[in-house]
Amino acid sequence: MSTTEFMVGSANGKHRPNPTPRYTNNILETQALRRVMQCSARAIPGVAALVLALITSSFSLAQNPSLGASNVQATSATLTIDNATITYWGLKKGSEPLCTLIQNTQTHSVTGLSPGTSYTFSAHKVNFGFLGGCGDEIARITFITKAAKTSGVTVARGDARVAVSWDAMTGAASYKVQWKSGTQHYNTGNRQATVTSGTAYTITGLTNDTTYTVRVAATNASG
Repeated sequence: MSTTEFMVGSANGKHRPNPTPRYTNNILETQALRRVMQCSARAIPGVAALVLALITSSFSLAQNPSLGASNVQATSATLTIDNATITYWGLKKGSEPLCTLIQNTQTHSVTGLSPGTSYTFSAHKVNFGFLGGCGDEIARITFITKAAKTSGVTVARGDARVAVSWDAMTGAASYKVQWKSGTQHYNTGNRQATVTSGTAYTITGLTNDTTYTVRVAATNASG
């Protein structure tokens, strides 16, 4: 959202491990886990059974889990898995192989997104706790990020009118132009317009020698 104030005038006027685990060989890791469990069972009776109980009770799903998106902004969003009680779950973006493992929360914030872009995220069961990576998909969500913040707003004053223009913004489906004077509020009366084509709008019916404030917001399906 960009805001501009103006006055109407006359016509003359070393390697470090990645903090997010990457899993590319679940079979190898599962086999390694089994070998550890077998060794533990021989050394300390009952340990293997305990480990197995821990890694196989990491999630409990309801019949129809769902993945939702909220607080969708131009570069971020909050994802929430509903209808499920989960200790560990995995999250993937689109077809990317990276599995983000999430523990003890049903919400996760994703950042580094691009404005006005469609994204699909999928929630997954987790194989053997944190050791096996993402398993079967249990839910997915597709959403569009908000358009980038409007920039380059300029005004050209005229007689009881002002011509407003701005830069084209990534991901914008339309632009909302609003104006006010004094203690007036936006979104009241008829002091607003939606522009679906182009990047300019002329506001008319203004009062000369009066200070107005105009703002322009790029909008799309996410607001």
